[in-house]
Amino acid sequence: DKEGLYRAVLTAPIEAIADQFDGFDDPALPLHDAIRRVLHPFVAMALDADADALHVQRLHLREALEPSVVFRDVVDRIIVPLHNALAALLARHCGLAKPDEGIHQLAFAITAMANDYCVSREFIRLLAPQVLKRDDAAQRIVDRLVGYSTALLAQEIASRACTGPQGRARQPARNARKRTS
Repeated sequence: DKEGLYRAVLTAPIEAIADQFDGFDDPALPLHDAIRRVLHPFVAMALDADADALHVQRLHLREALEPSVVFRDVVDRIIVPLHNALAALLARHCGLAKPDEGIHQLAFAITAMANDYCVSREFIRLLAPQVLKRDDAAQRIVDRLVGYSTALLAQEIASRACTGPQGRARQPARNARKRTS
């Protein structure tokens, strides 16, 4: 039926990308390699010149802005588990037992960087066409995005070291002693 066909059109590219993530959350995998497995499929899609792929990306963008019931189901079944696995990976590297709001924000930021190459592909071609034209474009872009991702993770770790249990900035030790005197 019509809904089944629409579901298949929405699901196929998401499942194809999800299959490429296989094993990214393996605790034995180094962080750089795990992040690379998450980011590379997005960048590869951005470099795909296939006109059909561009139409599907437009459909997904439209769905992201105004999700249908079918798209919500696809997100719940496929994207939510992947996001949660990425958040758990990031939480583990921050020394947390489970993801919190900040870790989910970090997962959004990391995937947004790669996803933007898909969504903004034509805009990138207008602004800096050489970024996407190089023979080694995917490798160079993913290398940078992995570096940016690990820098974001380091920032998250550092910000947690500078905050107390409720997320408030810690007072320097000498100021804390003055208040108790």
